[in-house]
Amino acid sequence: MQVNSMSIGQTTTSSASRQSPSTDFETFLRMLTTQMQNQDPLSPMEADAFASQLATFSMVEQQTLTNQRLEDLVQGLSGRHLPDFAGLVGMSVSHSGPFKFNGTALEFETDTQGLSGREIVILDRQANIVATQVVGPDDVRITWDGKDAEGRFVNAGTYSAQVRIAATGEIMEDVSVTTKGTVEEVVIKDGDAVLLLENGSEVAESLVKRIR
Repeated sequence: MQVNSMSIGQTTTSSASRQSPSTDFETFLRMLTTQMQNQDPLSPMEADAFASQLATFSMVEQQTLTNQRLEDLVQGLSGRHLPDFAGLVGMSVSHSGPFKFNGTALEFETDTQGLSGREIVILDRQANIVATQVVGPDDVRITWDGKDAEGRFVNAGTYSAQVRIAATGEIMEDVSVTTKGTVEEVVIKDGDAVLLLENGSEVAESLVKRIR
């Protein structure tokens, strides 16, 4: 994957080219020693001036260390485990995250077996319910044709699905609805792995339920 090699390469190059703070400190001491050896004996450096130079360098050194630690943290997150996700490319994953509807019927899986009076609700990005699908106690897979309650196809875009109790409208938070997609790419966003699927869906690693 190009993203993987670029991320790893950037981290390696940055680490290799970085200059050690201890090297900077040694250089400073050599320069200061040379300055003292070559100073005018009739007008030597005063003690407070010497102390001021040491204090200034100490502050700069501390800031440099802080910046380097922050850079290491950011780079560590941006390149987190990318090689470990390379094997997912081309795999089919079932996930409970948002999905893309592109005009083609979608198949869902639920774990509501043995339960009656349940239904799947399809929500748009604003959390408005656009369609409902009855789930029988023996249903494992449910197909949504992409139509709303009026029988019209919904617009192409991002949607999500939940299971609720038909009689009360209560959402069953502990029951997931999954759909499938093939992984095309893995990227890191805000320190977390995100799978990019062939249908345009972006799925967080934590929402993946099954890999085939």
